[in-house]
Amino acid sequence: MSYSAKSTGRRRIVSTFSSLVLGGLISTGAQAQFDGPPGGPGGPGGPGGKRFSDIELMKRFDVNKDGRLDREERDAARAEAIKEKAEGQRGRKRRGGPPREQGVEGARPQNRADALRLTESDVEMFPGRDLYDRETLRTFFFEFPESDWHEEMVAFHGTDIEVPGTLRVDGTLVGEVGISYRGNTSFDQPEKKSFGISIDAYDDDLSLGGYNTLNLLNANGDSSMMREVLFSNIASEHMPAPKANFVKVVVNGVYLGVYANVQQLNKDFIEEHYDTRKGVRWKVPPDFSGGGALSDQGTSSSTYKEKYELKTGSAKEKDWKELVAFCRLLKRTPDARLEKVLPKYIDVEETIRFLALDNIFMDQDGYYSRGSDYYVYKDPDGRFHFFHYDNNETFDPPRGGRGGGPGGPGGPGSRWSPRWTRWT
Repeated sequence: MSYSAKSTGRRRIVSTFSSLVLGGLISTGAQAQFDGPPGGPGGPGGPGGKRFSDIELMKRFDVNKDGRLDREERDAARAEAIKEKAEGQRGRKRRGGPPREQGVEGARPQNRADALRLTESDVEMFPGRDLYDRETLRTFFFEFPESDWHEEMVAFHGTDIEVPGTLRVDGTLVGEVGISYRGNTSFDQPEKKSFGISIDAYDDDLSLGGYNTLNLLNANGDSSMMREVLFSNIASEHMPAPKANFVKVVVNGVYLGVYANVQQLNKDFIEEHYDTRKGVRWKVPPDFSGGGALSDQGTSSSTYKEKYELKTGSAKEKDWKELVAFCRLLKRTPDARLEKVLPKYIDVEETIRFLALDNIFMDQDGYYSRGSDYYVYKDPDGRFHFFHYDNNETFDPPRGGRGGGPGGPGGPGSRWSPRWTRWT
């Protein structure tokens, strides 16, 4: 079954069940109003904070203006990155927020005498298979020219600088790529950090299996290492969802382990499912305030810009106003008019599936539990679509004080309860 923008699901009458499920979308969005960080004063979205802005160093330190930083330029940028991060930590302390703490790091795999070392002759090759083939466990071989690549990437985490390295896959040199550490809490995992790879960082025509970006995730907090990939594969059978499988990663000859290889939710993803590259995408990062849960934040788009991270460079102020109008409509539409009004703004069947998957698979860091870690896409016709991402906390029963458990956004005693349990 196809779940494209032309899906017949858009034209179906909203059933009693769908109204119930959509009530979760509306009440979660309309009624989520929390106090305190991260959205309050001194938090990432508060006064003086640029919640979604990396430290911009690239243009400042690209002395020869060739669009990349050589080692000398990176050394200067690295010192500046360390300095600005330290100042940011001190600023958080002055504002009363806790400083960012990273896990105590032990010996890195590449520095251990007993580290497993692999060459291409040691692994199986899969040259004819899709990058995200579920039955394939291929190996990515990365090579950095400098031995302190890890220290560089730690320093540049949260900046706009990637560290250059080469990538070989299935016995073939892909080319020089841009490599960075990615993630928020997952970055705090001491020895196994997640990677973001820009295949086309230095060559616009370079790709791997038709893809320009790789997300290699460390399964933070998931001892099974299965949640992210399993959820994505199940979800993709019911609605647009990122492709995902497992890969092995080797850096400078040292085996770092198995990673989740998860598709980027970019224009390529949109084209695969909606037959267009147009439209506007927003990412909703972790936000304990609930303000990113399609809640009514007033009429000023500036408030929404603190909650929704714009991922489409060509977006206009008009697109922000349409997002604002949609969030306000969710709160102000009487129950009796839902069946008539909602299909004008969302793909009803697709949205039901989004909410059902979020609930059934108990995502403790998703839309229903926290009103965050999901994507919003406004298609060229002005309809809104929602996608799951960062799914390492699915298959996770509610726990007290977080997620949907007691005291969490959706749990008993919460001020953010689904419509069918009403506001408490």
